[in-house]
Amino acid sequence: MERHHSKDEILEQYLNRAPFGGNFVGAEAAARRYFGKRARDLSLAEAALLAGLPQSPTRHRPDIHPESAEKRRAYVLLRMYTLGFIDEEQYKAALEAPLPDRLLPLPFRAPHFCESLLARWGGNPPGGEIRTSLDLDLQSAVETALRDHVANLPDVHGGAAILLSTRTGEILAWAGSPDYSSSDHAGQFDSVLAWRSPGSALKPFAYALALDQGRIPPATALPDLPRQYRDFAPENFDGSHRGAVSARDALIASLNAPALHLVDLCGTDNFLDLLRNLGINAHDNRSVRRNGLGAVIGNSEVRLCDLALAYARLGSIASAGPSSPSGASGQASTPVSPEAAWIVLDMLSGDERAAVETGTLLDSARTRRTAWKTGTSSGCRDAWTLAVTPTYTLGVWLGNPDGRPAPNLIGIEAAAPLVFRILPLLPVPDGDPAWFPRPEGVVPHRVCAVSGLRPSPNCPVTTETWAISNVTVQAVCSIHVPDADGDGLPDERWPADIQAFRTASRRQGSVASRPVILVPEPDAVLRAGPVMADSRIAFRARSASRLWWFLDGALLGETAVGEPLLWDPVPGQHRLRCCSADGGSAEVSFSFSR
Repeated sequence: MERHHSKDEILEQYLNRAPFGGNFVGAEAAARRYFGKRARDLSLAEAALLAGLPQSPTRHRPDIHPESAEKRRAYVLLRMYTLGFIDEEQYKAALEAPLPDRLLPLPFRAPHFCESLLARWGGNPPGGEIRTSLDLDLQSAVETALRDHVANLPDVHGGAAILLSTRTGEILAWAGSPDYSSSDHAGQFDSVLAWRSPGSALKPFAYALALDQGRIPPATALPDLPRQYRDFAPENFDGSHRGAVSARDALIASLNAPALHLVDLCGTDNFLDLLRNLGINAHDNRSVRRNGLGAVIGNSEVRLCDLALAYARLGSIASAGPSSPSGASGQASTPVSPEAAWIVLDMLSGDERAAVETGTLLDSARTRRTAWKTGTSSGCRDAWTLAVTPTYTLGVWLGNPDGRPAPNLIGIEAAAPLVFRILPLLPVPDGDPAWFPRPEGVVPHRVCAVSGLRPSPNCPVTTETWAISNVTVQAVCSIHVPDADGDGLPDERWPADIQAFRTASRRQGSVASRPVILVPEPDAVLRAGPVMADSRIAFRARSASRLWWFLDGALLGETAVGEPLLWDPVPGQHRLRCCSADGGSAEVSFSFSR
């Protein structure tokens, strides 16, 4: 051995391989079990005890044979004193030090995260030590929230969560399952690294691509129509279509047809290249390339760790331009522009989103402004939610490790509540902004409230949205034409496919022709809070036409497509109704208290 190794190398191997009693091997394990500290932090008396143990690990175990252990330690100390390694004062003090009387548990924190690091380095990291960004306080909060949340979900036994720094992409918490020790539900399987169908969680990147290509501002009306794509005919989650819907509402509602339309318009290869540049690789890239259009609605498998990092990159790019989080693609240029990233996050963080996350609009003051997106895989096997703030990016997945479905595995119902259970627990450092600063290239843009195109003289109502300066290119609205039926209002002339769908929907009285109230939700309990400067509540509904609003039977006012109606709240029980121009209506009950 000495021909091939130095004395220090031989000693290192000895210390790592020697038995120290029980079933643990090596000085580091012994230091943890007997003294609860690292070997480098041992005192003289503690080190002397361990140095003497390998001669007879069982006979000298201090928790079982303290007298024998004390004699062996005294021999080691005497030899050190005799040889001049310690002085008399050190020698006497070490002889009087107490012996450990029990074994201490080994540290067992963030096991899935530690396993992923050891796997990356092959169990032999350079320098023998890995320094990480993991925050044990945040890790504990995330683990506890995940465990408690899954315990209350029937027929769901798996889940995972990963928390990143939005600015840097560094990992702050990593929980691969609700209970690592569970043998019944594959607790040691790390679902942060599992390949699962993301459902609608990839859609924001299609909208970012369309924004960067100048094809849409958020108010642009996109077609939401039944359509056949080669070997599949996608439907929306609720089984209905709306004919035409704004890009913003389509993204928030996770509509499939508009997302597929955008990918088709922007180019499937461009979309898949964007995902790859963001660090999102599919489980079978050849299959995705062959049937790539469906990737935007979940027809591929991705990993939670990659998906969360891609969302963090959106936040990092939106706030810091070309700087990219560590661990990302490493390219000098960003996959999306700061303007497109900012607009997508703005679309995913509006008032109606706050109402969903907290149950009421006014209670959203409890949570910082958050951009978030859900995903639900086909057959209810996977539920996802990704959330982004200027400080944190949080991704959660819920499901069963063996792929068994469950009726409650729906992103908005199962995964979103977990996200908004965790976010209020996270401390926000002083100086961190409440929201991402708007890039200079994002400018106000006035459009027709119905078509989302540049308004013509015939457009009765306009609204303001965001656009990317010198990038967004739009035609003038051709939907509104001069009045031909004598009612004093411009007529609407939609493209033939949308017009045919709208006409059929009206004849059938389908859901697509009726408004849907988004805020407040049915039976919501609204409470006062410092959300709006004037303390008013914004009623919102999804509709293809102008709306008239009634509260407790009295007319409150009318709104254009996509426009909210502000209400000065009055305590008590209320009934809210809105009616569209074509006779459709929707109602909800809610209450307000101060």
